[in-house]
Amino acid sequence: MSLKSDRPELHRALVKTMTLLICVAIGTPRSAWCQEADESEKRAPTSERGYAVIIVGLPGDEQHRQTFDHQADIWRDWSIRRLRFPPENVSVLRNLGAEQIVQTLRDLSDRSEPSDALWVFFIGHGNHDQNNAWFHLPGPDLNAAEWGAQFANFSCDRQVFWMTQPASGKFFAPLSRPGRIVMTATDGQGEVNETRFPKHLAEWMAADLQRSEESAPVGLSDEADPDAANGSASLSVKQLFVEVAKSVRDSYEQENLLATEHPQLDDNGDGIGSELETLTNKDAAILADEFSGPTDGTLAEAYQIDAILPSAPSEADAATDVSSDTDESDSIETSTSKPSTP
Repeated sequence: MSLKSDRPELHRALVKTMTLLICVAIGTPRSAWCQEADESEKRAPTSERGYAVIIVGLPGDEQHRQTFDHQADIWRDWSIRRLRFPPENVSVLRNLGAEQIVQTLRDLSDRSEPSDALWVFFIGHGNHDQNNAWFHLPGPDLNAAEWGAQFANFSCDRQVFWMTQPASGKFFAPLSRPGRIVMTATDGQGEVNETRFPKHLAEWMAADLQRSEESAPVGLSDEADPDAANGSASLSVKQLFVEVAKSVRDSYEQENLLATEHPQLDDNGDGIGSELETLTNKDAAILADEFSGPTDGTLAEAYQIDAILPSAPSEADAATDVSSDTDESDSIETSTSKPSTP
């Protein structure tokens, strides 16, 4: 009889049941072998694996190429050291056309399972017309609906999307679904100026890694968690988003500029994002819950970053050179045939 199951948690339950039956049958219910099986069950992780995909779009010029690569490398380093994703499961897809990216995503979808965690980052240029929003790639672009179709078959229970490009708010509708957290640099009205969001996200992650090396707690602003003392609470996805969105907002205010981007978060599956002020207004959240069901931020607040995977990579893995030019996911060809978005 085969105990193989498409559901890892069901498989473990069957194995444990069979183990107990065998123990009873042989008359030694607390044998060393049975105890070892019990301990193995206790050590079973809450998440089988973690995957991160960082999609770097067409830079358009050398300055943007260096900027995008630097920020993507920080995101990769943070995914390995902070999320504790295995280095081989963190892919940086840069200088790749749509066909290569689509095939990579299909392969990942085929091998991922519901118990896995999936984080997706987009960095690059984008624009929109009356019908579609686009993310710029070498060669033909994919529009928002086509990107939504590429991620539709992923069964991972916990999915987090960081869409940091211009016009990213137009991606809410095709990407949104129950159980998925989608964050964008812009609102859904089509803000197309170059965004500051990826820069502030990378800077926050770099500072977070530095704090981790110094064994200091993560610092949260009062706006990120009004009820928690600075650094006393475990970091949630919502708190991370609030920190970055607040930093973006403050950067415009400090320069006395009108903000051309308004980061938003959607995690209730309605395809409509909520801005910083709404996410941090508890009275509005309570009122929304009472009349219209879960409000945005509920799922993201419950998703604790420290609890994603049960163990950290080895020191050798953590020291992996994230800027290596030999990354299997990187193409050696670079195209600059498409102009960058202003």
